[in-house]
Amino acid sequence: MSALRRNFNHKSLKEMPDYIHRKKDSFCIPSKVVNLMILVVDDMPQNRMVIVENLKRLKFEKDVYEAENGLQAVQFCKKNRGKYNKLIIFMDIDMPVMNGIEASGSIKLKDKNKKIEIVIVSAFSGEDLIDQCKQLGITEFYSKPFTFVQLKEFAMRKLY
Repeated sequence: MSALRRNFNHKSLKEMPDYIHRKKDSFCIPSKVVNLMILVVDDMPQNRMVIVENLKRLKFEKDVYEAENGLQAVQFCKKNRGKYNKLIIFMDIDMPVMNGIEASGSIKLKDKNKKIEIVIVSAFSGEDLIDQCKQLGITEFYSKPFTFVQLKEFAMRKLY
């Protein structure tokens, strides 16, 4: 199975611990979000799974994709250009083949219509890294672990 794939094969929410799927946290995807794609990029499958499962709790599950490294993210963007009104990429920094900073730079360079939003989710932090992200046009930076509350606040701010 390809590492870059449509995401439907994760454990069901019923198999996840209680703190991952409380009903009081759920809400519906906004109807104004049309042709939204989400790409989760991290070399660690468990890190991708946490974000994907939390996206499912927010009802974002139809067009959620995964990649293991920055090169796959760049290829995904190239292959799917024009198929979305908005693409949100949750990107790790430290990955093999191509890291998140290199990938973000390449993706942002080709995003002439400003339809792509990159959100850095990384164990690395520091002023230098945040400055580097800002220079690339990345305005969202989260330290791991990236929680459901942070994801929900991001979605409310950016999509509603």
